[in-house]
Amino acid sequence: YKRQPSDFVWLQLADILGEHCSPRSPGTAPRYVDMDPREESGPLVAVSGAGGTGASCVAMGLASAAVDPHDRKVLLVDGARRGELAMYHDTGDVVPGLPELVKRARNGDADPDELDDTVFDSGRGYELLLGQRSTTDWLDLDRSSVTAAIRATRRRWDVVVVDHDGDLDSSELTRSAETDARNAVSLELARSADLWVVVVAPGTKGIASAARAIDEAVRAGVEQRRIQVVFNRFGRSPVARGVHSGALASMTAARDSMEMPAVYVPECRHMESAHRDATRLPRRFLSPLAAVLEGVVEGGGTPSTGRRVTAAPSTEPATPDLVTTGTGAQT
Repeated sequence: YKRQPSDFVWLQLADILGEHCSPRSPGTAPRYVDMDPREESGPLVAVSGAGGTGASCVAMGLASAAVDPHDRKVLLVDGARRGELAMYHDTGDVVPGLPELVKRARNGDADPDELDDTVFDSGRGYELLLGQRSTTDWLDLDRSSVTAAIRATRRRWDVVVVDHDGDLDSSELTRSAETDARNAVSLELARSADLWVVVVAPGTKGIASAARAIDEAVRAGVEQRRIQVVFNRFGRSPVARGVHSGALASMTAARDSMEMPAVYVPECRHMESAHRDATRLPRRFLSPLAAVLEGVVEGGGTPSTGRRVTAAPSTEPATPDLVTTGTGAQT
């Protein structure tokens, strides 16, 4: 540390700091932390996937699907360190966002009834809470304040969908307290989300990345019953879908007991124009995602299995074109 002048009085520094900020010990818990996270709160959906899987688009689709047809109040949260939802929605600004909400929670001001000034209108029926503006913004986050912020949103909106990184290393693993702050959003979601969505891209790399993400989630305490797999940009060939479902199940650590509900989202030609013009996402893209939310939204937090595909080893032979592209013959 830097040596201070001999006439420096530490108590003077404490007095000056006290005039400009509220003292807070490391163990101080913000308001709402002691509340039951599932008491009088809407469903919480966590969405993540490796780079290039389209996880942010799937999160947007889930938020859109949650609005219709019941006109629910839905919030989409950008919880990633490199957030892209401001770009997808052309918000024109990046403030306020998650850092401001977390600061409110830290100061005890995250009243669920007074959060409207922290969000943007998406133009697609749901509201949008922007994320971090720099990859170092996590330095101002702490686990308890992030927990309070997320719980406040669940009391304000009927459904909350969070696009996040899926990084689940904690201080218990790294022996570094900073890890909890860096991964605060994902760690809180692993503890409290009703549905943990893993987005999968076609091909060997996509399957391997998803299998690793599922294993990491299970090790972090996410029960298999909460995990929902979304195969994104897949063709309609039953053979191709069976091959990829079987490959994913066989690559997870718990392959002998793994049984994962899954949905398949097709490639949509008009997605880019919808992003460019900030218009409604194609119905062909939204329809499979609506099935994902049936059990969570309608059933009070229990994922539905009614219209989803169970990932199990396929009896069909795996051909190179199916494994690498995930498309197969269009039916």
